[in-house]
Amino acid sequence: MDKAKVLETRRLLAFIAVFEEGSFTAAAARMGMAQPALSIAISKLEAQLGTPLLIREPRGVKATAAGLLLSQRAYEIIGLIESTVEEVATVEQHPTGEVAIGLPSSTAAVLAIPLVERLAKTYPGIRLRLVESFSGYLWDWLLNGHIDIAVVFNQASRPEIISTPFAWEKMHLIGKALPGEANAPIEAGQLTGLPMVMPSRKQSFRDTIEHHIQKQGGTLDVQIEIDAGHQLIKLICSGRFYSILSPGSVAHEISTGQLQARPLAQPLERAICLAQRRLRHQATAVRCVTDELLSEARALIVAGVWDARIEAPLCT
Repeated sequence: MDKAKVLETRRLLAFIAVFEEGSFTAAAARMGMAQPALSIAISKLEAQLGTPLLIREPRGVKATAAGLLLSQRAYEIIGLIESTVEEVATVEQHPTGEVAIGLPSSTAAVLAIPLVERLAKTYPGIRLRLVESFSGYLWDWLLNGHIDIAVVFNQASRPEIISTPFAWEKMHLIGKALPGEANAPIEAGQLTGLPMVMPSRKQSFRDTIEHHIQKQGGTLDVQIEIDAGHQLIKLICSGRFYSILSPGSVAHEISTGQLQARPLAQPLERAICLAQRRLRHQATAVRCVTDELLSEARALIVAGVWDARIEAPLCT
C-alpha cells in the first residue's frame, strides 16, 4: 500500500494536463495554477517514481517511454476514481449527469432521433448534449475534452482516447440523377468529369476516397468543398453536383426519391468507430449512453434502416 501513496491524484491530474497540452504553460492555464507549482508537482512525481516522465524541448514537452506508460495508467486510475465517486453517491438512484456526444452529420441523419428518444425513455436522469459535425472536427473536440463520446470514422485509439469500430458502411455515388443503369455498380472511370461536392481534406477519409478512385483509374472533379452536412445534401439535391457518401447519410432523400445511390464497382468501406475519452469512459452515465448508442445502432442496422453491417470486413 505504501507505493500507492506515490501516485497522488492531484499530481496525476497535473501530469495528464501537461501530457495532453504538450506544454507547461498551457497545462498551468488549464489547471488554474502557477506554472512553477505545476513544474514542481511533475518534478516530485518523477523523483518519487525514479524516472523522467517528460522531455523538455524548445517548443514544448513530449513523454518518455515511462511517461507514455504512466499516461495509460493515469487515465484508468482517474477514470476509476471518478466513476467510483459517482456510483457511491448514486448507488440507490438512477444514473444522472450530463453526457456530451458528437455525431457526424451522415450518422446523425439516421441515428440522432432514435438515440435521443431511447435515452429519454431509458435514462431520464441523464442530460444528453448532442453535437453534430463532421468526423474530423468531432475527433478534435474529443481530444480537447469538449465532448465525452463521438462516433468517428477510421480512427485508431490513442493514449487518451479509446476508439473501437462497431460497424462498417460502403461508399456510394450519390446524385439526383445518376449516369448508367440504375443500382448497377459504377466504375471509377465513369466518375471522371462529374462535378463533385465533397467534405474538405480536414476529414481524413476524403483523401482515402480520392486515392481509391485514382488507383482504379478515375479522378474526382471536386468543385466545392463544404463541411456542413445539410448544405452539402442541398447542393446534391439541386441536381448540379454529385458526391461520394454513405447511403445512410441521405437515407431520407433516397427513400423519398430525391436522390439516387450507386455502389462503387471497386468497393470502399469505412469503419464506424465509437470513441471515448479514457478519463470519462468508466463514469456510469457515460457507460449507459455508450451501451444504448451501440444497441440502437445495431438495431437500426439489423432492421435495414441504416445501410451498414456489423461484421468486420474480411482480411484480403
